[in-house]
Amino acid sequence: MNTTSYDMTGSVGLMGADNRPRRVAGQSPAPAPGRAPRLPAARTQTSRREEILVELREAIVTGRLQAGEQLKQDDIAERYGSSPGPVREALRQLVSEGLAEHHPNRGSFVSYVSTEEMLEVFLPIRVAAENYAFRKISHDLDDQLMLALEEQIAEMEVGAAAGDMAAVIEADVRFHALAVHAAGSVHVSQLWESVLSRIRVLLYRLAPQHGTLGEIVAEHRLLYGALQSGNATLIRTVVECHILGSSSTLLVSEWTSIEGKPAP
Repeated sequence: MNTTSYDMTGSVGLMGADNRPRRVAGQSPAPAPGRAPRLPAARTQTSRREEILVELREAIVTGRLQAGEQLKQDDIAERYGSSPGPVREALRQLVSEGLAEHHPNRGSFVSYVSTEEMLEVFLPIRVAAENYAFRKISHDLDDQLMLALEEQIAEMEVGAAAGDMAAVIEADVRFHALAVHAAGSVHVSQLWESVLSRIRVLLYRLAPQHGTLGEIVAEHRLLYGALQSGNATLIRTVVECHILGSSSTLLVSEWTSIEGKPAP
């Protein structure tokens, strides 16, 4: 087995401004003897853009900003004490992630991903990427990776016991991010990341419909066990059941309760 080091400590689900989970091998080296530590750089337009982007993204993902709400550039700039430039750039990034839509002469609005789009587009993309990733890493299991995955399940358990939905969801995201990036395919990672923000929206949208948060933990225990088995057929079955089965059932339930008719 390999022994690559994986460090997933951090905040806000480890999502940086580029929406990529941070992966760190070891700690940063200490300053050389006799040299002062580097001081933080002065705040730049880029850092202000990142601050605005991260906070708006998390507000949309977690539902604090609802689908259809307008993202008014002037209001956002005033709230953050920013010039219009960083706000415009943050809004463009949100549009590229599918979290916002821009309409000429009207402005930017929080996007809504329909049940049909989730079932027929985004979830199949996720299944394709994760089927590949989990099968790939099962061929030569990495001790440190397995430990890191186990740590995320433990974080889910702690969150579930405390009734902390956000903690469970973010550990869920980190679990899958670790597996996808460990597969070592730039294309698969990019494909997965292209739908990540919308998948996080779905997780926050559907988590309250689970009977208990412990159900989410149990699903990841099954996935972890399938990975340990190295059985490609079992891995595919569990991945598809975890992503398509649970989400599809909850989405159909949500659609039926809202629309009063069968899901598409």
